[in-house]
Amino acid sequence: MFNLDATEDQLEFTTIFGSSKEGWMSEDWKDKTDNILPLLDAVIKDIPEAPYQEGTPQMQITSLDYSKFVGRIAIGRIFRGDLHENKDYILCKADGSNKKVRIKELFVFEGMGKTKVSTARSGDICSMVGIEGFEIGDTLADLENPEAYA
Repeated sequence: MFNLDATEDQLEFTTIFGSSKEGWMSEDWKDKTDNILPLLDAVIKDIPEAPYQEGTPQMQITSLDYSKFVGRIAIGRIFRGDLHENKDYILCKADGSNKKVRIKELFVFEGMGKTKVSTARSGDICSMVGIEGFEIGDTLADLENPEAYA
Protein backbone atom coordinates (compact mmCIF):
# COMPACT_ATOMS: atom_id res chain seq x y z
CA MET A 1 0.00 0.00 0.00
CA PHE A 2 2.88 2.36 0.79
CA ASN A 3 4.39 1.75 -2.66
CA LEU A 4 1.05 2.69 -4.21
CA ASP A 5 1.28 6.14 -2.59
CA ALA A 6 -1.54 5.47 -0.13
CA THR A 7 -2.40 8.32 2.21
CA GLU A 8 -1.81 8.12 5.97
CA ASP A 9 -5.52 7.37 6.53
CA GLN A 10 -5.50 4.58 3.94
CA LEU A 11 -2.61 2.90 5.73
CA GLU A 12 -4.68 2.53 8.91
CA PHE A 13 -6.34 -0.85 8.37
CA THR A 14 -6.70 -4.11 10.23
CA THR A 15 -4.32 -6.86 9.16
CA ILE A 16 -5.34 -10.50 9.46
CA PHE A 17 -2.91 -13.31 8.70
CA GLY A 18 -3.95 -16.78 7.66
CA SER A 19 -4.04 -19.69 5.30
CA SER A 20 -7.17 -20.71 3.44
CA LYS A 21 -5.51 -24.02 2.56
CA GLU A 22 -4.92 -24.81 6.23
CA GLY A 23 -8.17 -23.13 7.41
CA TRP A 24 -6.85 -20.63 9.95
CA MET A 25 -6.81 -16.87 10.53
CA SER A 26 -5.14 -14.82 13.26
CA GLU A 27 -4.18 -11.26 14.18
CA ASP A 28 -0.62 -12.53 14.82
CA TRP A 29 1.15 -14.44 12.05
CA LYS A 30 2.99 -16.58 14.62
CA ASP A 31 -0.26 -17.71 16.30
CA LYS A 32 -1.96 -20.30 14.07
CA THR A 33 -5.53 -20.95 15.15
CA ASP A 34 -7.90 -23.78 14.25
CA ASN A 35 -10.63 -21.54 12.72
CA ILE A 36 -11.32 -18.31 10.80
CA LEU A 37 -13.14 -16.48 13.61
CA PRO A 38 -10.58 -13.62 13.78
CA LEU A 39 -11.39 -12.78 10.15
CA LEU A 40 -15.14 -12.84 10.75
CA ASP A 41 -14.75 -10.74 13.92
CA ALA A 42 -12.67 -8.17 12.00
CA VAL A 43 -15.35 -7.90 9.30
CA ILE A 44 -18.06 -7.23 11.90
CA LYS A 45 -15.88 -4.75 13.81
CA ASP A 46 -14.38 -2.79 10.89
CA ILE A 47 -16.95 -2.78 8.07
CA PRO A 48 -19.83 -0.39 8.73
CA GLU A 49 -23.48 -1.23 8.20
CA ALA A 50 -24.94 -0.07 4.88
CA PRO A 51 -26.33 3.47 5.26
CA TYR A 52 -30.10 3.97 5.32
CA GLN A 53 -31.38 6.03 2.38
CA GLU A 54 -34.79 7.58 2.99
CA GLY A 55 -37.31 7.99 0.21
CA THR A 56 -39.56 5.95 -2.02
CA PRO A 57 -38.63 2.26 -2.30
CA GLN A 58 -36.16 1.24 -4.96
CA MET A 59 -34.47 -2.12 -5.40
CA GLN A 60 -32.68 -3.52 -8.42
CA ILE A 61 -32.97 -7.26 -8.98
CA THR A 62 -29.43 -8.57 -9.27
CA SER A 63 -29.88 -12.33 -8.94
CA LEU A 64 -32.52 -15.02 -8.91
CA ASP A 65 -33.24 -18.29 -7.20
CA TYR A 66 -35.77 -21.01 -7.83
CA SER A 67 -37.91 -23.23 -5.64
CA LYS A 68 -40.11 -26.00 -6.99
CA PHE A 69 -42.67 -24.95 -4.37
CA VAL A 70 -42.89 -21.18 -4.97
CA GLY A 71 -41.22 -20.69 -8.38
CA ARG A 72 -38.80 -17.90 -9.24
CA ILE A 73 -37.36 -15.82 -6.40
CA ALA A 74 -36.02 -12.28 -6.96
CA ILE A 75 -32.88 -11.24 -5.05
CA GLY A 76 -31.35 -7.79 -4.71
CA ARG A 77 -30.23 -4.95 -2.47
CA ILE A 78 -32.65 -2.23 -1.42
CA PHE A 79 -31.06 1.10 -2.40
CA ARG A 80 -33.72 3.39 -0.94
CA GLY A 81 -36.75 3.18 1.37
CA ASP A 82 -38.43 0.08 2.78
CA LEU A 83 -40.16 -2.92 1.20
CA HIS A 84 -43.17 -4.54 2.85
CA GLU A 85 -44.70 -7.97 2.51
CA ASN A 86 -48.21 -8.11 0.91
CA LYS A 87 -47.85 -4.63 -0.61
CA ASP A 88 -48.08 -3.57 -4.27
CA TYR A 89 -45.11 -2.13 -6.16
CA ILE A 90 -44.18 -1.35 -9.75
CA LEU A 91 -41.70 -3.54 -11.60
CA CYS A 92 -39.76 -1.24 -13.95
CA LYS A 93 -38.58 -3.43 -16.84
CA ALA A 94 -35.41 -2.87 -18.85
CA ASP A 95 -37.48 -2.15 -21.99
CA GLY A 96 -39.14 0.83 -20.26
CA SER A 97 -42.46 -0.85 -19.49
CA ASN A 98 -43.97 -1.00 -16.00
CA LYS A 99 -45.95 -3.78 -14.35
CA LYS A 100 -47.83 -3.83 -11.04
CA VAL A 101 -46.63 -6.64 -8.75
CA ARG A 102 -47.15 -7.75 -5.14
CA ILE A 103 -44.56 -9.18 -2.75
CA LYS A 104 -46.08 -12.31 -1.21
CA GLU A 105 -43.12 -13.25 1.00
CA LEU A 106 -40.00 -11.29 1.96
CA PHE A 107 -36.73 -12.68 3.32
CA VAL A 108 -33.44 -11.12 4.46
CA PHE A 109 -30.14 -12.96 4.51
CA GLU A 110 -28.65 -13.69 7.93
CA GLY A 111 -25.52 -15.77 8.28
CA MET A 112 -25.72 -18.67 5.87
CA GLY A 113 -29.52 -18.64 5.65
CA LYS A 114 -32.60 -16.52 5.12
CA THR A 115 -35.08 -15.17 7.67
CA LYS A 116 -38.70 -14.35 6.81
CA VAL A 117 -39.59 -10.73 7.63
CA SER A 118 -42.54 -8.41 7.06
CA THR A 119 -40.33 -5.37 6.28
CA ALA A 120 -36.86 -4.96 4.78
CA ARG A 121 -35.03 -1.64 4.82
CA SER A 122 -32.55 0.26 2.70
CA GLY A 123 -29.18 -1.49 2.70
CA ASP A 124 -30.65 -4.98 3.18
CA ILE A 125 -30.06 -7.74 0.67
CA CYS A 126 -33.36 -9.54 0.40
CA SER A 127 -35.26 -12.12 -1.61
CA MET A 128 -38.91 -11.90 -2.63
CA VAL A 129 -41.49 -14.48 -3.60
CA GLY A 130 -44.57 -13.74 -5.68
CA ILE A 131 -43.19 -11.34 -8.27
CA GLU A 132 -43.92 -12.60 -11.78
CA GLY A 133 -42.16 -11.74 -15.02
CA PHE A 134 -38.99 -10.19 -13.60
CA GLU A 135 -35.51 -10.31 -15.10
CA ILE A 136 -32.10 -9.44 -13.69
CA GLY A 137 -31.66 -5.67 -13.97
CA ASP A 138 -35.34 -4.81 -13.43
CA THR A 139 -36.19 -2.39 -10.62
CA LEU A 140 -38.84 -2.79 -7.94
CA ALA A 141 -40.14 0.72 -7.23
CA ASP A 142 -42.86 2.71 -5.49
CA LEU A 143 -46.41 2.27 -6.81
CA GLU A 144 -47.16 6.02 -6.90
CA ASN A 145 -43.76 7.28 -8.15
CA PRO A 146 -41.99 4.46 -10.01
CA GLU A 147 -38.35 5.22 -10.68
CA ALA A 148 -36.03 2.71 -12.32
CA TYR A 149 -32.58 2.37 -10.78
CA ALA A 150 -30.02 3.93 -13.10
